[in-house]
Amino acid sequence: DLVRSRGLGDVYKRQLLDDMFFLLVRARKSFENLQSFAHTQTTEPDSLPDRRRYKVISALNSSVCTYSRLGVLTSAAFVEAFVNSVGWNEAASRQDISESEKNVLLGKDTRNKGYLSLEKKLEGMPRIIGRESPIVISDKKQMKEPFISFLRETKQVRDASMHYAPGKTPILLPPDEWLQLVESSVKHAVSAAREFWAACYPGRQQPEYLAGLYYEGLQQYALDRLAAAEDVAIAPPDSLYS
Repeated sequence: DLVRSRGLGDVYKRQLLDDMFFLLVRARKSFENLQSFAHTQTTEPDSLPDRRRYKVISALNSSVCTYSRLGVLTSAAFVEAFVNSVGWNEAASRQDISESEKNVLLGKDTRNKGYLSLEKKLEGMPRIIGRESPIVISDKKQMKEPFISFLRETKQVRDASMHYAPGKTPILLPPDEWLQLVESSVKHAVSAAREFWAACYPGRQQPEYLAGLYYEGLQQYALDRLAAAEDVAIAPPDSLYS
């Protein structure tokens, strides 16, 4: 059961990882289409009726924002799922830890009868697994990148999107700002995952089941996936079976 559960969890985390890169390249492509269309309308102002032009620009704007927003949410979800899975696996396999340490690895806040925040897990789990932790979250003066940007940008946008309230991070942004946000979110998510793994397992290679958390390789896989999807979309139906 342990092996089976971990296998399913590994597949799920890899899906989240692939999804956030796919959403990133989709957002880039939508933004390129938006810029290309805007350029065409500048050089050929009478090519489309005003109403049609507005609908196209509005659709392209929305596409950039949608893919970017989902990419940010998936980036935050991936890091949390990754951290939880590392803690769960250690709690299930280690015999040399106390009950309180096991609760931390399982993300349990026994004092408040709830669950630990991601911030506490990022800092606390490596102290149990690796016996020390270079990750400092509780002291803002000692906190370093990529955790500063990941927690203050990516996670805050995720929290505002899922539990919006006045005073939280604004989520109504123009497409160029959304694109910048998803670009940074994916980079910070990958970097945060790499730093967390290295803190838990000093000297060990990055996880193979997540393609070594290698940004360029994961990005290329997403680009290939996008190209294949677009080829199918424009290809005549008969050609797909030849």
